[in-house]
Amino acid sequence: MSINLESFITEEFLQKCSEGLARRVQREDNRASRIHSHYPDDEKFKELIYKVLLKYKSAEYKRRYLHIEPPEGLLDVLVSYASRYGRDACVEECEEYGNMFTTELYFCRGFYFHRMCGQGSYCHIFRKL
Repeated sequence: MSINLESFITEEFLQKCSEGLARRVQREDNRASRIHSHYPDDEKFKELIYKVLLKYKSAEYKRRYLHIEPPEGLLDVLVSYASRYGRDACVEECEEYGNMFTTELYFCRGFYFHRMCGQGSYCHIFRKL
C-alpha cells in the first residue's frame, strides 16, 4: 500500500503545523520573560540555577523514573532563556567548552548553557570558575 504524500500534506495541515510552532515559540518567549522579571539580579538567578540543578541531581528525583531517563524540561527553559538574554559563545569558548555534539552554547549572567545532541539531547549548565 502506498500513500500519496500530496494528498496528506494539505494547506490545512501546513497551517496547523505553523500555528503549533508559533504557539511553542510564544510559550518559550513567555517563560524566558517570566524568568527575567522574577530573577532580576544575578544572585537570585544563581539561586534559581542551583535549585534546578540540585532537583535534577537528587536521588529522590531519579528514583521516580526508575528505568527511564528522567525529564529535565526546566533545563530546556533555561537554555531558551540564555539564547534570548545571553550571548552566543565566542570561538575560543566553543573550542574550550564545546564538543562534536554541541548544538547550542550561550553565556548568560555568569553561566554557560550548553545543549548537546547525539542519540539524545542533554543540557549542561555550568559556571566558569
